[in-house]
Amino acid sequence: MKRHKRVIEIVPATEVHIEELIRNMNDDCIKECQAFGKTPKVAAEEAFQRSDEAYTGLTDGRVGAVFGVVPFALLGSTGRPWMLSTELTAKEWLYTARASKKFIRHTLRRYERLENAVDNRYKLSIKWLKWLGFTVERPIVNRLTGIPVCLFHMDRDKLKEK
Repeated sequence: MKRHKRVIEIVPATEVHIEELIRNMNDDCIKECQAFGKTPKVAAEEAFQRSDEAYTGLTDGRVGAVFGVVPFALLGSTGRPWMLSTELTAKEWLYTARASKKFIRHTLRRYERLENAVDNRYKLSIKWLKWLGFTVERPIVNRLTGIPVCLFHMDRDKLKEK
């Protein structure tokens, strides 16, 4: 029997992708949304709408992940990277890792600093962020939800050192 080769592509994100993401979001991402006091629907829609650029990772035409960067301030030089995913991302982890590294390099051409926060319970995401080169701080309690989160950041200068 001939084995099917997956077609993986990165395309500009659309509202249709966001709808599919919301329906199929993985459990860790759902918990992360809740750690910040948001439903998966609100978190995905807000991130998409506020991003200056957002992309979708498709596997055989199905949404694996949607990711982007939200400007911290209108004229600021800090961006807030984000990614929400389905179970397909875990199956295509190597491709996801390579694509995310390219996206971070691309994003740091526009922004001097990238920063955001991650649910402390999402250990795989923390490991991935460190692999990408982000500094991940010690957990602090989110006052809104009581759930520990870790701030993470990377400066353009750090990328040049590598």
